[in-house]
Amino acid sequence: MSARSQIEKKLVAKQQEIADLEIQIQAAKAYIQAMQEVLRLLPKDEPEGDNSEQLNLRHGSAVSLARDLLLKTGKPMHVTEILKGIGRENTKSQRVSLSGSLRTYARKNQIFTQEGGNLFGLTHWRPAASASPSASVSPSHKSPPPGFGLASEDEAA
Repeated sequence: MSARSQIEKKLVAKQQEIADLEIQIQAAKAYIQAMQEVLRLLPKDEPEGDNSEQLNLRHGSAVSLARDLLLKTGKPMHVTEILKGIGRENTKSQRVSLSGSLRTYARKNQIFTQEGGNLFGLTHWRPAASASPSASVSPSHKSPPPGFGLASEDEAA
């Protein structure tokens, strides 16, 4: 075998090796892309336990300032009061933006609760039993009022 044919044979072998490696790279890229798609379909991990205060809010954001204000006042507040308390202008766009952000957290039972309308509080203020919507509806009396079910004098006659 001549030197030329040996070099050509080695060249073909190396080109085949490169083609095999390119196939492996394409397979690896397809695997990565599939895993990224799966991650997009799965819900994001929520903090462990029901301690939603572990969520990190961006320091200085309106949501973070609202949480700090609610912690300071210790009571639910209307979105207009929150805007005033955090030093933001009370415009329609500011109200819509802040209430939308707070409502998003409230729907997920994270950090904020929506007490009604644009009234917001914090999740750790309410007892654990009232965390579910069905538990918040309770009868006002646990037993019937006195005299309930007894015939009155007019009905007895």
